[in-house]
Amino acid sequence: MSLPRIMFCDSVYPAVLAEARHAVPGYDEMPWRERAEVVFRYRFGCWSSWRDAMREAGAESEEVVLDRDGALTEAIEDGDVVALRHPHLSDIDKAVLSKARLVVYMVTSDRAAWAWAETLDRQRLMVTSFPQYSHATGDMPNYNGWKYLPLAFDARHHESVPRKPWAERSGVAFVGSLGSGQWPQGTYAVAKVAERCDGFRWWGQKIGPVDEHLERTYSGEAYGLDYLRIMAATKIV
Repeated sequence: MSLPRIMFCDSVYPAVLAEARHAVPGYDEMPWRERAEVVFRYRFGCWSSWRDAMREAGAESEEVVLDRDGALTEAIEDGDVVALRHPHLSDIDKAVLSKARLVVYMVTSDRAAWAWAETLDRQRLMVTSFPQYSHATGDMPNYNGWKYLPLAFDARHHESVPRKPWAERSGVAFVGSLGSGQWPQGTYAVAKVAERCDGFRWWGQKIGPVDEHLERTYSGEAYGLDYLRIMAATKIV
């Protein structure tokens, strides 16, 4: 029996999408596969790693960028397995998902999404990489398909960033993505820390513009063991 095609579907940081549209004229007129390849020039989150891992295992797999209404409609075919990493599941038309053989929801604490998934008349499987949520569904009916999976970021993130020595201890640091296109309120708060705290530094990706204090204290990207070394060498994270 042949394996079904596996479609990984995810939304995109607004700043990443804006940059893709700016860098590639005619982006919105491109077919869905080509739009995905444009977006994956930018490293973020799980990237295209799940699709690529499934292809290496011999399965047919695609990544669908949910960059506009109807994006999933363009891509899905009858009998596909659809794996949704989209945080606003209720934005997706249930009629579209009715084509799927199996719908996999990768969710965290969004109980509204869980309840919405329960209304689907389809086979479904709920997965999470947060172990605390694997025990939080006792009062939710029909969750025999719940599964905890230790998911992680793409190893290529780690390989793309040079290893750095963390010999010096840092007083206060932040590790994570910042910028007006990612987390405006948090970016503002961390910028105030950068302005007022001597020796503050931060590592991560700039998703959209950051102010002068965050530009001054930016120390590059850090993933995997580098991420852990920074936290171990920092008094306040």
